[in-house]
Amino acid sequence: MLAWLLAVPPLLAAIGIATHGRFDVLEPNALAWLADLAATLWAHAIACGLGCVLLTVLTRRLVAGLVSVLSVVVLVVAALGVDRAPASASPKGPVVSVLAINAWAGNQRGDEQLELMLASGADLIMLNESSGSLLRAIRSDPRVREVYPHFRLPDRAGPGFRFVLSRHPLRRGGDAFGFVWPEIQAALGYHGQRVLRVDLPAGPFVFAGVQFRSPRSPSRWAAGNAQADDTARGIAMIAERTRLPIIAAGDLNATPVGVRMRRFTQSTGLLIAKPALRAGGTYPSSLPRAARVPIDGGLVSPGVSVVSYRTIEMPGSDHAAALMVFELPGVRTGGGDGRRDDDAATIDQAAGSSDSP
Repeated sequence: MLAWLLAVPPLLAAIGIATHGRFDVLEPNALAWLADLAATLWAHAIACGLGCVLLTVLTRRLVAGLVSVLSVVVLVVAALGVDRAPASASPKGPVVSVLAINAWAGNQRGDEQLELMLASGADLIMLNESSGSLLRAIRSDPRVREVYPHFRLPDRAGPGFRFVLSRHPLRRGGDAFGFVWPEIQAALGYHGQRVLRVDLPAGPFVFAGVQFRSPRSPSRWAAGNAQADDTARGIAMIAERTRLPIIAAGDLNATPVGVRMRRFTQSTGLLIAKPALRAGGTYPSSLPRAARVPIDGGLVSPGVSVVSYRTIEMPGSDHAAALMVFELPGVRTGGGDGRRDDDAATIDQAAGSSDSP
């Protein structure tokens, strides 16, 4: 019996991977939800499968072991088949660091979280589910505006508010994307994702700070998939219209092998930032690091490479944060080959024409 209990998770995960195209993932479906949830937990499913194989060798229950072996093979092939951003050990281009945080709206340790944010050295911080305690700390500490002069925190913002803190100037809406913004905004939908243009000294790139609904139930799973699909359409449009580097980061509530991220990467062309052999994740933070699920992280457009990726413990939150350092491709330098000069000029011209009919 124990062998079959260990064989079920990898079998469900393999079924989820093999059948994701057969279900409407935008509609609540308990079977599809269970199969995809198992696929999302692919690393844990592999561990169960290997445990089953070991147990069947000892007990000679070969059928359960064979099922586990086949399931594990499917999962390993799927995991290795994920398109990931290349590593950059010795970056030569512009480098930008991004910290993706789910602070947890009920957290009372905002002062401690703020100290970690300031100590991180990140160029951008994507802050999801900010707590009242953290918002008070940000508003009252003058160091925040000194280190991150570019962010908007409305007076009415309360627990749960999501926003981006940046060392570099940010542009929003029509100011960032010009006359194409209404079309991009319509594609993105009204999910509160933060899609911005970041102006580095070397040239601009696009940053999308996101949070998709967690798959705690079939209905939330389907709603989060719909959020991800809308966001993917908007990002794909931005990629086509601007040709600027893109970084998306936040609480994805999905792992690379699950259907949500597979659809997202197929629609946008973005690559997973987390290295394939990097063990552990961000949720739940109460578990040992190796047992956590990597649902917080980032994705990047082709040409962007990963310099480093690590997690940071966030006091009082059920998520650890993901700190990622990226190398951008050649951007506007004022005297380079002009490739990115042309791209930047295109979007600058669009932004300057935002009032045109």
